Amino acid sequence: MDFREHQDMARRISRRIWIAYLILFVLTAVLTGLFISSLFFIDDVPPDVGLLAGIWKLILLTLSDDEGLTLTITIAIVAMVIMGFSTLVGFFRNSNGHDVARHFGGRLISEGDPHLSIQEQRALNIVAELSLAAGMSPPALYVIPENTINAFAAGRDREHAVVAVTQGALDNFNREQLAGVIAHELGHIVNEDIKLNIRLAAFVLGFTSLLFVARMIFRQAVFRRSHVFVKIVLLFISAGIAVIGLLSVLSGRILQSMMSRQREYLADATAVQFTRHPQGLAGALRVIRDGGKSTLMNHPEAAEYSHAFLFKVNHSLFDTHPPIDERIRRLETRRDYGETPT
Repeated sequence: MDFREHQDMARRISRRIWIAYLILFVLTAVLTGLFISSLFFIDDVPPDVGLLAGIWKLILLTLSDDEGLTLTITIAIVAMVIMGFSTLVGFFRNSNGHDVARHFGGRLISEGDPHLSIQEQRALNIVAELSLAAGMSPPALYVIPENTINAFAAGRDREHAVVAVTQGALDNFNREQLAGVIAHELGHIVNEDIKLNIRLAAFVLGFTSLLFVARMIFRQAVFRRSHVFVKIVLLFISAGIAVIGLLSVLSGRILQSMMSRQREYLADATAVQFTRHPQGLAGALRVIRDGGKSTLMNHPEAAEYSHAFLFKVNHSLFDTHPPIDERIRRLETRRDYGETPT
């Protein structure tokens, strides 16, 4: 398989995962509506049926009743609005690449700064050169004061994008390896992965809004003076919404990890297009694999942005990065470098 086939495959898989996200969004809202509305029909379920049969009977009773169906749709729409609003908040919160870079302690570096180090000047030169190959204006460059090795791109589009590299990356990579790393990040920008990352993170934040709703209902049940029966109902509703929200968040994290792994492969392939030299990025990956260099970020919120970084930033059940050995193998077995995308 040559690099263009790898790119096409990554894009196809990404489209399928994106569809799965939308399905999960709608399914979460529908399940929330169905769970709450079905509580009004529990007394109509025969007590002698089994658990699964009882649940199925309850669903049929709810959806076959006009009021039950209307209530289910209404609550589902409300759930969509709540998750949609939280998604928008997440989108705008992470859309400013400069804010994200500064959030991690990044320092903007630019030409003409008399305090530029040799490594920083080299990085600026690489960004300028590779931006020409990518057919885009050079993005702003930030240096994050961490000795671990990592990098990321952020921003809502290529006109407002930034690239950030850690001090550890500047210190441990030679020019060829650093060019491969920066080309990888420019690949994320050109392929619009930075916009996709914002959307995926925002969607996951939207799912977490159900957990906040469940917490609010729980607090109402515990601290509000009301009848014991009302408290029990509220506690049951909060538990059900919490379970639905938790399952949605976990599913969203899994999809986010799957999407991120495919986009990493795509950015690797695009980096080869820009540098015409796969050994640069492959060499950087070997430094991580064989040199015992850490990529784990010290920032407490690094896990939230793990999908945006070049390398793994923490130990997680939801690995957002492909195995390094597989990335090196794909880079070293490319049969041609293709053409620079426009």
